[in-house]
Amino acid sequence: MKMKKPFYLIALSMFLLSQTIFGQTVNETLRKQAEQSGQAFITGDFNKLVDLTYPRLIEILGGRAKMVAFLQKGVQEMKAQGAEVLSLSAADPTQVTTIDRQLFAVLPVTLKLKVSEGILVSKSFMVRISNDGGRSWTFVDGSYLDERRMKILLPTAVGKLKFPPKEKPTLYQAQ
Repeated sequence: MKMKKPFYLIALSMFLLSQTIFGQTVNETLRKQAEQSGQAFITGDFNKLVDLTYPRLIEILGGRAKMVAFLQKGVQEMKAQGAEVLSLSAADPTQVTTIDRQLFAVLPVTLKLKVSEGILVSKSFMVRISNDGGRSWTFVDGSYLDERRMKILLPTAVGKLKFPPKEKPTLYQAQ
């Protein structure tokens, strides 16, 4: 049976529209959940932060309770040195790709810390992972990822994700 041109045009238009909507939804969800991660860290809601963390990382760190304790200790040490997290903001993903039925995204992030010398701005990235087509995401902090850690945490993604280059933090002097 021969199909008519209008059917193809309608089908193509619907496909392109659904891809645009899907792409916007994924980006919005990624940014929103990345900002939730940052806000949870800033406010000390480490249980929420662990909820948003990639389960394999939680497992490697010894489980939920140990990860929460690790985060609490790290923040206490940071505060003892006079540092305070001011903000964590995420940009649009630089890469979204499917690998072995998981959706991966690389999101640039900017962390601002108040330190005794001024404001320290650090640019890094998060790797976000979704097992449900982009409706929910967990994350791994990309600042510590190297090939060895990738093989342990995200073995299916080794060599398939493009990470932004690492940058040294910038210190803005207090005025």
